[in-house]
Amino acid sequence: MGDGDLNLKKSWHPQTMKNIERVWKSEQKHKAEHKKIEELQKQLKEERAREEMTKYAEETGVLKKKDDRSSWRLHCASWVKAEGYCNSSNMAGQEDPVQRDSPRLGESRVHRSNYEQHQEDRRLS
Repeated sequence: MGDGDLNLKKSWHPQTMKNIERVWKSEQKHKAEHKKIEELQKQLKEERAREEMTKYAEETGVLKKKDDRSSWRLHCASWVKAEGYCNSSNMAGQEDPVQRDSPRLGESRVHRSNYEQHQEDRRLS
């Protein structure tokens, strides 16, 4: 008559499937966090080693010291050129056709032409 364990019907019992699943999920989450922390520590250690090597190479004269204050400007300028944001036509003072047709200050070609058409209609009336 009473084969089943009544404790398995209680929500707090550690051997209910719901509680076993909850414990397993929390263990997996903990393992993932631990793995992520180890990976970040490994990356930090590698970065520090790389910085130490470059610093040592700069001190011994193998590498030239770079100016950290203006290096970001050079990097940005090379990136802008590589992406094609400044081309020879823009540099020569010629206007880019894409920029000429692009909307400025909220205006677009359609709005401008409608406005001009409205002005013309007013003049004709």
